[in-house]
Amino acid sequence: MLNGYDEIHKTSIALFKISEERLLSMNDNVEIYEFMKNLNKANFNLKGSELIRISSSIKIE
Repeated sequence: MLNGYDEIHKTSIALFKISEERLLSMNDNVEIYEFMKNLNKANFNLKGSELIRISSSIKIE
């Protein structure tokens, strides 16, 4: 079961890494809130293999 939680955690971090540059360039709290609120509707244009590659590179200790 713990391995499943690790994979969910790594996938969440990978999605953050994909959006990291955009998030760090935001200066307004409202803009950040709107971005986070709309994540479930966001179109990341990702291939599954790209998300797997990013999440596989994350080490959880």
